[in-house]
Amino acid sequence: MAGNSLLAQTKIELQDAAKHVGETITVTAKVEQVRFYFRMEQRPVVFTLAAAENDRSPGTIAPLTLVVKNADKNTYLKTGSEWVKKTVNITGTVVLSNGLPQIEIAKPEQVSVVN
Repeated sequence: MAGNSLLAQTKIELQDAAKHVGETITVTAKVEQVRFYFRMEQRPVVFTLAAAENDRSPGTIAPLTLVVKNADKNTYLKTGSEWVKKTVNITGTVVLSNGLPQIEIAKPEQVSVVN
């Protein structure tokens, strides 16, 4: 099992994602919003997250977003509404996009619904 990067992760709090850029982490969060960007290159789907125990204050920036690119989303993403308000576990490598932390989801097993 040495080649499975999903096994080599650190469990973190959502608000600490920016401190773990380049690391493979696991985080639990609530999906606040799912947006489909059909006019952008790779037609990404972006999940905005909040801490599982409370919502973000209006107007604040999410501490972490998930991005599913077009090539990947059709394998397991049916609609955005099936994810909204769900608490999920996410495992992946934190990268910066425009200075903000995100995880790109490439495999269905990177996201699991808690409730």
